[in-house]
Amino acid sequence: MKISLKKLASYSGLALGTFLLAGGVTVTAVSADTTTSIPVYSIAKGTDHYLTTDLNRVNQLLQQGYNSKTVISYQPVTGGTPIHSWYSTQQGHYLTTDDSATNQARLTALGYVEMDGSTGLLSASSTDGNAMPVYVWFNTQGSHYYNVDGNHTFTPAVYGNRQVAWYGYQVPATANDIAALKDANTLEAAPANMSATEVQQALTKAGYAASEVQYALSHLTVDYNAAALESAIEYMAPASDGTKSNLSQTELAKQLTTDGFTSSQVAYAIANVNADYNGSALESALEYMAPSVKSDLSPTDLKAQLLTDGFTSAQADYAVANTPAADFNTAAKVALDEQLKGLSTADIQSNMQSWGFTSAQIAYAIAHQ
Repeated sequence: MKISLKKLASYSGLALGTFLLAGGVTVTAVSADTTTSIPVYSIAKGTDHYLTTDLNRVNQLLQQGYNSKTVISYQPVTGGTPIHSWYSTQQGHYLTTDDSATNQARLTALGYVEMDGSTGLLSASSTDGNAMPVYVWFNTQGSHYYNVDGNHTFTPAVYGNRQVAWYGYQVPATANDIAALKDANTLEAAPANMSATEVQQALTKAGYAASEVQYALSHLTVDYNAAALESAIEYMAPASDGTKSNLSQTELAKQLTTDGFTSSQVAYAIANVNADYNGSALESALEYMAPSVKSDLSPTDLKAQLLTDGFTSAQADYAVANTPAADFNTAAKVALDEQLKGLSTADIQSNMQSWGFTSAQIAYAIAHQ
């Protein structure tokens, strides 16, 4: 069965720079050179996001209803491409490096007004050694959200499409950032079987701050399609006592979704897992019909239950056909004893036939009442 999340053991003695991951992989943290770059702050007020390098301005706006101050990237101290700020009362601030007459006319037509003065924001060159894209995300109301999350991991769900707005430098990594990344790599040590959501939950449970978790997930290199497939394989594998899986394809997909895998990752896993769903259906049937359960299910009822569980008609038929006859005989007796005791033989036969029991099963129940 799948390994459950466990609180990570604490790590000590970690420092910025190079560290060794499980498997002998050496990783060096890439960060901004703080002698040639300065932080870009992001603060929010509802759906409006305001970005600036001016910490005094940030502190002023924090007194005016803005919150969620964070450093999203660094920018060059000098050089770089100026970033222009436009504002709409309906859509908030919009930042762009495109100062062409065509773009100015487009934004004006959309109700934006260019802000007076320079924003102080500069875009690095995409070819700089440690440059990374800063994304702008859009929602149906036309508001914008800026971050460096290219995978939607930390972007609010209301924002969908994104594009590269400009380029910045990576935020310098702290010792805890590095530790979080190391622990994330340990969690996803081959064979990886955890979704990004599960890694996030594990790191949060271990006590890492949200920014440290974000750093780890942003720098973690994992094939989540392969992780979803590995998870599916583990769910469908026999337990240590030999008990087979009882999951249908539908139930497996639901479980992977609950684990935090995306719809495309789940689809990949389902398409590539080599699962014996006939065997799973039979295992499920045997559990429903186990003597300890005191089942009163007829073959018809059992098939209906398996269909409800997401098995196909063919898989349910296979399970019913391979369920021991004695189990249905016992179920027929339970049904008679619990619901038909004292009725005439004709009434018993009529009721049990309507429930889907066979003539042989009904005869057994009557003979053993």
